[in-house]
Amino acid sequence: MRNLVLIAIASLALVACEGNTDRFWFFKNASQQPIAVSTQFVGIFEQAVQDTVQPGEQIQLATTNQMGGVLSPDEDPGQQFLYWEIKTLKGDSCTKGVHKAENWTRSVTSVSKVPSNQRHEYIFEVVDADF
Repeated sequence: MRNLVLIAIASLALVACEGNTDRFWFFKNASQQPIAVSTQFVGIFEQAVQDTVQPGEQIQLATTNQMGGVLSPDEDPGQQFLYWEIKTLKGDSCTKGVHKAENWTRSVTSVSKVPSNQRHEYIFEVVDADF
């Protein structure tokens, strides 16, 4: 019986040490005009956004989490977007590609080391020259 209790405690410790990775995708409007954002993110749950983002504002587009603490950022933060349309209210389309890694500001923050909890943030920022 004592061995069974020790095995149960060891199993719980291993599961508790696995950690977690939370990922957040944002859109930031650094232009001088309101921007219409329409996206569809496909992960475990489909997340759709249709919003008008005012100059200087930032909105969250999607969020996911997974078991295990992943230290390196995703190579293509835009890969899980099934639909992506960024336009000015006048109808000018954004020329910045969602699938180019250099168009995303990527950061990883270690929330805790044991268990390994990581927060990944991906920000797609537009300026007036992107339209």
